[in-house]
Amino acid sequence: MVLKNREAVILLGFLEEHNRGAGKTSRRVAKEAVRLRYLDPTVNRRKINAVKTCLYRLRKFEGVVKVLNAKKGKGQTYRYTLTDSGWKYYEWLKEHYRKKTGKFPPEEV
Repeated sequence: MVLKNREAVILLGFLEEHNRGAGKTSRRVAKEAVRLRYLDPTVNRRKINAVKTCLYRLRKFEGVVKVLNAKKGKGQTYRYTLTDSGWKYYEWLKEHYRKKTGKFPPEEV
């Protein structure tokens, strides 16, 4: 039940392209991951935490994800988006998978 880094970049970029709005929450990314079958069906707390962990790794160590805003208080909500280098990586992944499989987003990464 681990989300791969490239899967998270694909999901975040795909959601940003097709659903207008500033940033996406980890819950929204988890729902899309389940819809595209990157994660097992049904969204639960463990899956959302797996997505949060993946987005944290991408933000801290890779520099391809950034936090747009965070609501302060008890129910803290982070909205994530891609950085410039994240968008370049997303475009490269999109081109790569379109050449390789002919469709995007891919069913298997």
